[in-house]
Amino acid sequence: MSREIRRVPLDFDWPLQKPWEGFFNPHDKECPETGKTCFGGETAAATWLEAIARLIALVGEQAAAEPHADALRARGRLYPHPYLVEWPQAPRTRAGDLHPFGGEDLVQLVTGLADGERPNALFGSDSYSIMKTLLKAAGLPETWGRCPVCDGEGDDPASREAAEAWRPTEPPEGPGWQLWESTSLGSPISAVHPDEASFRAYLLGEGYSPGSVDEFIRLGWSHTASIDATDGTVRRDIEALAPEQG
Repeated sequence: MSREIRRVPLDFDWPLQKPWEGFFNPHDKECPETGKTCFGGETAAATWLEAIARLIALVGEQAAAEPHADALRARGRLYPHPYLVEWPQAPRTRAGDLHPFGGEDLVQLVTGLADGERPNALFGSDSYSIMKTLLKAAGLPETWGRCPVCDGEGDDPASREAAEAWRPTEPPEGPGWQLWESTSLGSPISAVHPDEASFRAYLLGEGYSPGSVDEFIRLGWSHTASIDATDGTVRRDIEALAPEQG
């Protein structure tokens, strides 16, 4: 999780792990039909079509990867995809094994459905393009499947204007030093420290290395993670700023 330093009043008393109230948009409301006929701006029918398109894209990806199956397994990749292995409708031999994916034949089919985008063993096909192709084949407009209440936005049209006009309010400023997480809306995750020395001692006590702490204090924020180029070690939040060992 990313981290940042907030300078707040010494008596700042907002609960830890609770997102700051000024970061909440009170006008940001879901479509009134959410969970009934609206699902993130889509109708229920559209969510099923999207699932079908993702399945087609997945099968195309598996067909594209078929010639490299042994190499993928050697690198720790699961092949065939576990979802297809467990899918009751998947075609199987009498022994219960999945049929081969058909290699290039199936790749050509999925490529055509994906508007020319060839299935990729790493990224898969574009399920959105597949959805558009299926809608066109059915004689339906691209707007099919949008919630008619929110027009596909997923929010409440009655409060949309107020939500767009709203601006966040930052926490009060002061001389104190406090650690915040910024992966979510943003919330404090440490007590308020009276000065830099106390704050630095706290971070060291949490197990962060001196180099990463010094860089964090200099920058005021940290990445979510970094990967050491020398040995592939994953370093998270503040430790992501630790100097690499050369």
